[in-house]
Amino acid sequence: LKYLPQKASALTISVQRELPDFWPSAQQPGAGRCHIFQTREFIDAWLASFGASPNFRAHFVAVRDADGALVLLLPLSIERRKGVSILSFIDQGQADYNAPVLFHAAPAWTEEDVRTP
Repeated sequence: LKYLPQKASALTISVQRELPDFWPSAQQPGAGRCHIFQTREFIDAWLASFGASPNFRAHFVAVRDADGALVLLLPLSIERRKGVSILSFIDQGQADYNAPVLFHAAPAWTEEDVRTP
Protein backbone atom coordinates (compact mmCIF):
# COMPACT_ATOMS: atom_id res chain seq x y z
CA LEU A 1 0.00 0.00 0.00
CA LYS A 2 1.71 3.14 -1.13
CA TYR A 3 -0.02 5.52 1.30
CA LEU A 4 1.55 3.92 4.37
CA PRO A 5 4.94 5.07 5.64
CA GLN A 6 7.78 2.87 4.43
CA LYS A 7 8.15 1.39 7.91
CA ALA A 8 4.56 0.66 8.85
CA SER A 9 5.83 -1.34 11.83
CA ALA A 10 7.12 1.94 13.29
CA LEU A 11 3.55 3.01 13.94
CA THR A 12 2.13 2.53 17.41
CA ILE A 13 -1.57 2.26 18.14
CA SER A 14 -3.15 2.97 21.50
CA VAL A 15 -6.80 2.66 22.47
CA GLN A 16 -8.46 4.45 25.38
CA ARG A 17 -12.00 4.13 26.69
CA GLU A 18 -12.09 7.77 27.87
CA LEU A 19 -11.66 10.76 25.56
CA PRO A 20 -7.92 11.58 25.86
CA ASP A 21 -6.77 14.99 27.05
CA PHE A 22 -4.83 15.53 23.82
CA TRP A 23 -7.98 15.23 21.66
CA PRO A 24 -8.56 18.44 19.66
CA SER A 25 -11.16 20.86 20.97
CA ALA A 26 -13.01 23.67 19.22
CA GLN A 27 -11.09 26.16 21.36
CA GLN A 28 -7.69 24.48 20.93
CA PRO A 29 -7.58 22.29 17.82
CA GLY A 30 -3.78 22.11 17.94
CA ALA A 31 -2.11 20.60 14.90
CA GLY A 32 -5.02 18.26 14.14
CA ARG A 33 -6.88 18.74 10.88
CA CYS A 34 -10.45 18.12 11.90
CA HIS A 35 -14.05 19.17 11.42
CA ILE A 36 -16.11 20.62 14.27
CA PHE A 37 -17.91 17.26 14.54
CA GLN A 38 -14.60 15.59 15.50
CA THR A 39 -13.87 17.93 18.42
CA ARG A 40 -13.96 17.15 22.13
CA GLU A 41 -17.05 19.31 22.69
CA PHE A 42 -19.11 17.54 20.04
CA ILE A 43 -17.95 14.07 21.13
CA ASP A 44 -18.78 14.88 24.77
CA ALA A 45 -22.32 15.90 23.73
CA TRP A 46 -22.65 12.78 21.58
CA LEU A 47 -21.56 10.50 24.42
CA ALA A 48 -24.04 12.13 26.82
CA SER A 49 -26.91 11.48 24.40
CA PHE A 50 -26.52 8.73 21.79
CA GLY A 51 -23.60 7.15 23.63
CA ALA A 52 -25.53 6.70 26.87
CA SER A 53 -26.77 3.26 25.79
CA PRO A 54 -25.47 0.35 27.90
CA ASN A 55 -24.80 -1.51 24.62
CA PHE A 56 -22.42 1.23 23.40
CA ARG A 57 -18.70 1.46 24.29
CA ALA A 58 -16.56 4.31 22.95
CA HIS A 59 -12.95 3.63 21.98
CA PHE A 60 -10.54 6.43 21.12
CA VAL A 61 -7.68 5.29 18.91
CA ALA A 62 -4.40 7.21 18.55
CA VAL A 63 -1.81 6.28 15.93
CA ARG A 64 1.71 7.68 16.38
CA ASP A 65 4.83 7.50 14.25
CA ALA A 66 8.23 6.21 15.38
CA ASP A 67 9.03 9.61 16.94
CA GLY A 68 5.79 9.61 18.95
CA ALA A 69 4.13 12.29 16.81
CA LEU A 70 0.39 11.87 16.28
CA VAL A 71 -0.53 10.61 12.82
CA LEU A 72 -4.27 10.23 13.30
CA LEU A 73 -7.06 9.90 15.84
CA LEU A 74 -10.16 7.74 15.38
CA PRO A 75 -13.31 8.02 17.49
CA LEU A 76 -14.70 4.49 17.29
CA SER A 77 -17.34 2.49 19.10
CA ILE A 78 -18.30 -1.10 19.68
CA GLU A 79 -22.01 -1.64 19.95
CA ARG A 80 -23.84 -4.86 20.81
CA ARG A 81 -26.88 -5.52 18.63
CA LYS A 82 -28.76 -8.79 18.81
CA GLY A 83 -25.71 -10.59 20.24
CA VAL A 84 -23.27 -9.24 17.66
CA SER A 85 -20.48 -6.73 18.35
CA ILE A 86 -20.28 -4.02 15.68
CA LEU A 87 -17.21 -1.80 15.30
CA SER A 88 -17.93 1.55 13.69
CA PHE A 89 -17.30 5.23 13.97
CA ILE A 90 -18.70 6.76 17.15
CA ASP A 91 -21.75 8.23 15.37
CA GLN A 92 -23.54 4.84 15.30
CA GLY A 93 -24.50 5.33 11.65
CA GLN A 94 -26.37 8.57 12.30
CA ALA A 95 -24.12 10.97 10.37
CA ASP A 96 -21.98 11.11 7.26
CA TYR A 97 -18.92 13.05 8.47
CA ASN A 98 -16.90 10.12 9.74
CA ALA A 99 -13.18 10.51 9.20
CA PRO A 100 -10.00 10.40 11.23
CA VAL A 101 -8.43 13.52 12.71
CA LEU A 102 -5.21 13.87 10.71
CA PHE A 103 -1.92 15.42 11.80
CA HIS A 104 1.10 16.67 9.87
CA ALA A 105 2.81 13.28 10.25
CA ALA A 106 -0.04 11.67 8.28
CA PRO A 107 0.81 10.86 4.67
CA ALA A 108 -1.09 12.82 2.05
CA TRP A 109 -3.76 10.83 0.24
CA THR A 110 -4.74 11.62 -3.30
CA GLU A 111 -7.77 10.40 -5.20
CA GLU A 112 -5.47 8.04 -7.10
CA ASP A 113 -4.17 6.53 -3.82
CA VAL A 114 -7.62 5.42 -2.69
CA ARG A 115 -9.07 4.21 -5.98
CA THR A 116 -9.77 0.51 -6.30
CA PRO A 117 -7.78 -0.93 -9.23
